[in-house]
Amino acid sequence: MEAKVEQAANEIKRLKACINNLISVQALPAIWSGRQPPQIVSALLDMLPQMLGLDFAHCDFVSLAR
Repeated sequence: MEAKVEQAANEIKRLKACINNLISVQALPAIWSGRQPPQIVSALLDMLPQMLGLDFAHCDFVSLAR
């Protein structure tokens, strides 16, 4: 019985973290307003590993500016 309660508590913590991550993702466009694409990509790459539990994130960015 105690193991089930602990398992449920862990699942609740995981789901709360997922909800917090979704809220953070929804706020990103406001944070990025007025920024250049390289700044947006950099900010996203800083956030993704923590949000998704990744070891790292990588993006090849090609600027179309001349």
